[in-house]
Amino acid sequence: MDSIEHPPFLSLRENHQELIGNARFEGFIPDVTEKLGALMNADFQIHLSQDKQYGRSNPDGSNWTGLVGNVVRGYADLAIADLTITPERLEAVQFSQPISDSGIVVIVKKGGKHDLKSLIEDDETVFTVAGGGSSEAFIRGSLDANIMKIAEKLTASTSNADVFEKVKTLGHVGLMESRSARYLIQDDCEFEIVGSPLRHVHYGIAMAKGAAMRTDHGVEDLRQVLDWAVTKLYMDGTMDRLEKKWWKERHCH
Repeated sequence: MDSIEHPPFLSLRENHQELIGNARFEGFIPDVTEKLGALMNADFQIHLSQDKQYGRSNPDGSNWTGLVGNVVRGYADLAIADLTITPERLEAVQFSQPISDSGIVVIVKKGGKHDLKSLIEDDETVFTVAGGGSSEAFIRGSLDANIMKIAEKLTASTSNADVFEKVKTLGHVGLMESRSARYLIQDDCEFEIVGSPLRHVHYGIAMAKGAAMRTDHGVEDLRQVLDWAVTKLYMDGTMDRLEKKWWKERHCH
């Protein structure tokens, strides 16, 4: 089971070198993985993807990188992360029911009246987004008039942490998925999210098309078993408890 280090979804514990297996990690993804494993009677072992990418391909859909590529080539049975379900990725792999949802939002430093329209029209505004992911691809490929204007002023950063650092130090306007944004600013009232999300996305567990697993009932469709387990975690309140654990309420005045 491949994943990517990206707090609060998954991070290495400070003493990870003294630990083995999934105990090396903490976050929403390890917690969900543990719960899924218990329900499915499966021993899911988390491994970090070497190229640290979620997955993108050539325009013709070939040569997938990252988590998607590892599943396509059989290096990983599953990929679990804040991995956005997109039409392009669905052509290469199949996804479970969503394990979380999010949306692309705008982060700014407080001070002055901000709204998206004024930010877009301000010649000095520089937008920045983590490069190589679905958020950048969406912004650069959108046909929406306002988002096309954002794309004209868009620069690529190395990560969401780098985006946030540029918002802090350079006054750039950050774009990232709301789960990441909420986590980064939850303890820092100097920053705020402006307006409504530019789009809504869902994160799912990726697996090869036609993947199966052996259970007490024989060989079953892996996606069907995962969907059953994910649904159960929603129905019994586990997902809600885990989300509240890793995304805390803000208390800003």
